[in-house]
Amino acid sequence: LVVERSIVREKPRRTSGQNRQLKLLLFTAVCIVLIALAAYFFLWPKEEVFYLANFTYGEVELRDFHSWVNSAGKMSPKKLLDISIPFEGIIEKWVVEPGQPVEKDDILLSINGQALYEKIEETREKVADYEKRLKRFKIEEGYELLQREQEEKVHSNRIEKAQEHLDLTEELYKLDLVALNDFSSAKDSLEVALGEYERYKMNRELRDIQQENSKGDLEKMFLKAREELKELEELALQLDIKAPSDGYILDQKAEAGDEFRKNQT
Repeated sequence: LVVERSIVREKPRRTSGQNRQLKLLLFTAVCIVLIALAAYFFLWPKEEVFYLANFTYGEVELRDFHSWVNSAGKMSPKKLLDISIPFEGIIEKWVVEPGQPVEKDDILLSINGQALYEKIEETREKVADYEKRLKRFKIEEGYELLQREQEEKVHSNRIEKAQEHLDLTEELYKLDLVALNDFSSAKDSLEVALGEYERYKMNRELRDIQQENSKGDLEKMFLKAREELKELEELALQLDIKAPSDGYILDQKAEAGDEFRKNQT
């Protein structure tokens, strides 16, 4: 028996050198793609719109930054606040600078309070003077009340005696024990006493009105001065101008030493 040999053709095997070249080419292509992507994302300048909202602050050093990227941009503030001062004065010093971030109630600047303190002291003296005058007024009212009671008694006794004298004279006149002139004189004495009492009451009422007006004016001046003092003392607590909210200082419209008007921004 003759058995034919089967011929099996084997594919040629790649050499190890060819494999290494293929891997090297593949690795090089991957590296080029990665470098291109990194250059696009990190180095290629792009215009971006971004909004600043919340921040976390912490102490950092230069070594904490791994890389720097320069980019042009424009920041639009969400809201602008002009700081105004509710009184006249002179700026003593700025505590912050343009571009500096601030939080609510941070001190922005200090105001020279010398003129304000002088006005407070002057108003305090005025309040104390009005208070003394009111106390003296009340003391005088007490003395005048006692004096009025005594004057009332004097006039009452005078009228009572004149009336008794007239009654007695009238009885005697009816009995023909006194002359008509005596009776007329007794009547005149009573009329004089009554007239003096009426004039006294009119003068007293006029004096009461004048005193009430004077007292009312004095009380008004006292209350006005006391209210003014309260307002000035409240302003003295505002010599350190504070930030109304969180934000950034954009600019300063006045320098230290500048004078400013009331409510000037």
